[in-house]
Amino acid sequence: MLLPVLALLSAAGPGQAEVFSALADLHHLVDTERVVIDTLQRIIQAEQLRIQRLQQRLAWYEHRHTELLENTDGHLENPLGAFLLVKRLTADWQETLDMATESAGRTVLKGVTSSFADLRLPNEEDLSGAAQALVRLQDTYQLDTFDFARGEIPGSSLGRELTAWDCFVLGRECYFLGDFGHARPWLEEAWHRSQREALIAHSPLATTLIYLAFATYRMGDTARALALTRDLLQVDPAHKVARDNVVAFERELQEMKRKADVAKPDLPSMTTDDVDHVSESLADHLETENRLYRALCRGHLPLAPSVLKRLRCYYSHNGVAFLRLRPVPTEDLYLDPHIVLFHDVMHDSEIEAIKNVSAPLLQRATIRNFHTGELETANYRISKSAWLNSRHHNAVTRVERRVAQLTGLSLNTAEELQVVNYGIGGHYEPHSDYTTNKAIAAELEDGNRIATFIFYMSDVAAGGATVFTQLGAVVKPRRGSAAFWYNLHADGSGDWRTRHAACPVLVGSKWVANKWFHEHDNEFRRPCRLQPDL
Repeated sequence: MLLPVLALLSAAGPGQAEVFSALADLHHLVDTERVVIDTLQRIIQAEQLRIQRLQQRLAWYEHRHTELLENTDGHLENPLGAFLLVKRLTADWQETLDMATESAGRTVLKGVTSSFADLRLPNEEDLSGAAQALVRLQDTYQLDTFDFARGEIPGSSLGRELTAWDCFVLGRECYFLGDFGHARPWLEEAWHRSQREALIAHSPLATTLIYLAFATYRMGDTARALALTRDLLQVDPAHKVARDNVVAFERELQEMKRKADVAKPDLPSMTTDDVDHVSESLADHLETENRLYRALCRGHLPLAPSVLKRLRCYYSHNGVAFLRLRPVPTEDLYLDPHIVLFHDVMHDSEIEAIKNVSAPLLQRATIRNFHTGELETANYRISKSAWLNSRHHNAVTRVERRVAQLTGLSLNTAEELQVVNYGIGGHYEPHSDYTTNKAIAAELEDGNRIATFIFYMSDVAAGGATVFTQLGAVVKPRRGSAAFWYNLHADGSGDWRTRHAACPVLVGSKWVANKWFHEHDNEFRRPCRLQPDL
């Protein structure tokens, strides 16, 4: 609002050259000086208000940081707490920078910019990823937006509630991603909360209605989009985008009504006999599997009693002399294919050593492209991993030796120990551990992945289970336990039934360590059978 006044004063300068040569012209400058004084007063008042806002923002940051220090794990292991930390260092920090650089703050920032150079601040991609993680948790665990915004998360006692601005940022990120189905409820929640928080007028949250209206329009409800845009004009009658959108929405509704009034010819009815049978496509199959995956994550598909009654718990030693002295508690999770869970096979000291060594080495986890065989990142695998061997720590040597004893498989062609940590809503959608592309599998020097061994190095308060989508078996993370199964049939072909997934971590931090064995050097440890269907 100040810019037009200042621009007018500066533009008037050249046109009023040599005013000192005429007293009449100087009389005009009396009024001009009054404008300058009034303008400076307005600038000072604006600066004072800005400083007050910055002081309030400082107090808010200090308060939130104190909360974080008092219960760091509680906040970081809670998806809302983790999201809000990322948001404070992205959207909120950018808003603070904008506030500080309105005028005098720009000079201050020049002196402190260098101190931020070495900090690993999250960026827009991090904020987008955190937003996607929250809506992923919503979808998987069927969390209501209103309850989620209130901090009501199963397994969490933090009880942190989102503000209208928090909900707006989350909805806006979904909007930018083109995910209007999730953007709409979060923007609606932001709007409702902004009304309760009395933050509508002269607030960025008024823009919520623009985003909400367009998301509603993209969801096919033009009439509702028009009503929302009109609501915004009640708050801000001069909002140009809203005025333009009202015209566009009204025109579209009229066109829709015109088309609806056109008589349509009656179409002959169809029966199921008229429809050719089409086999389920791979895409349909994968969508079905994803629905099963989410249901298993929620615990909605327990194993049938006929399967459960055959499972047992026992002590195993695998014929190893050392394990005969201390047999391992073992639990059957499924019989065909045989999936077992070993209990208490990793000591706390080993867990902490491996986590400490791997932490600085963690990199974004990758998947192997089915067509090219190249490693790449993907949205359906959100985690970071590091590869360790005996040179990193002797704890790696000990646990790998234990794996060899428990499985009877050779370590000579096994991969290094992969340590994985899952972040906000970290997950890995249904997949097979063995290579399904036969051409790529044929080129593997040590053969395909014959078996998988997973150490669970942390308890997870909620979510984070390993689920087998073709079987219905579920492994809940338990610190010190480990799961084991064969990925290939005895004849060397892949066992599709071992497809599995890592459920999104709802509350907590999930650490696992994977050990993958390959076919070569295990020919006599798990010999091939002559029956091709075995």
